[in-house]
Formats: sequence, structure tokens, C-alpha cells
Amino acid sequence: MNIIAVGKGHAVESLKLLGFDVCKVRELSEEEAMKVCEKALEAKAIVIEEEVYKAFKHKINPVTSGMKNPPVLIVVPSIEIRETSRLKELYSLLSQAVGVKLRWVK
Repeated sequence: MNIIAVGKGHAVESLKLLGFDVCKVRELSEEEAMKVCEKALEAKAIVIEEEVYKAFKHKINPVTSGMKNPPVLIVVPSIEIRETSRLKELYSLLSQAVGVKLRWVK
């Protein structure tokens, strides 16, 4: 099973010990986005920092949505920013799919 970890910080390098194929992004450029998309084609799961996901999702989503068996996309917060806005994004997608605005109780 091929799992890749994509991130900008140094914490992503520690995932090499768990057997992840690490792709460290130095800058949020189009060239780096293409490199991540190429690795996504071979992966079964992608662990990606939220900052990188926000910058690259316009490139990653079309690539993975066209795949027969797309990889599982796991968005994690970075060390500096300890919370993620992915829950709000999933909430809005679910509300849109159902057709009504769902009530969100925290």
C-alpha cells in the first residue's frame, strides 16, 4: 500500500519512519502542485497539511475525481495552526448534497 504525506513543515518528514512516501513542498507553486498530482496518481492515501491542501486543491481534486479508485484524502492541521477548517467544508458539501442547510450542534 502506497501512502504519501505532503507538507510544508518539518513535521511531515517524521512520517518517513512510519513508511510514508514524503513529499515536502518548499513553496506553493504550480510546479510543486504538479509534482504532488503525479504522486497522487500512484497513492492509496494522501495525508496533506491544510495549508498545502488549500493551495493545491484546485489541481488535486480534478485529478483524483477522474480516477476509478481515488486515494483517501486526509487533511491534517500543521504544527503552527492547530485547527482545520475541513469540517466546515465537509458540512457545507453535505448540506448541499442533501438539499437543505443542516443544523450543526457543537
